[in-house]
Amino acid sequence: MAHEYQLVADPSAVRRNADGAIVPFDPANSDYQAYVQYIADGGVPDAYVPPPPPTQLPTLAFMQRFTQPEMLSIQAAAATNPAIALGLTLGLATGTITLVDDLVVQNWMASLVTAGCISPARMTEILTP
Repeated sequence: MAHEYQLVADPSAVRRNADGAIVPFDPANSDYQAYVQYIADGGVPDAYVPPPPPTQLPTLAFMQRFTQPEMLSIQAAAATNPAIALGLTLGLATGTITLVDDLVVQNWMASLVTAGCISPARMTEILTP
């Protein structure tokens, strides 16, 4: 059951559930005074719920998930494997990479496993949001 307030990532503020307003902990703020009274009356705010991790990453952030030896191996494989080269080129061109439910990304990553650039465990780790 939702309460009147919810804790947020910022420990010096709280979210008022009725309208989504962020109430800073400022004694001069009447909204903060209402929150203090809510707590004094036995009210308990809802716990902070962190947002889920992103399932899309900018290409650079995605590429930074690979170690330097993995990147060198991918570059070497791209020189002789057109599918790896194309996937690398298209991935860089799109600007974003979808980590889940993207067949193109899954297939490219599987080709990296087949080529020995990464292990199946690393593929899972890299694609985990």
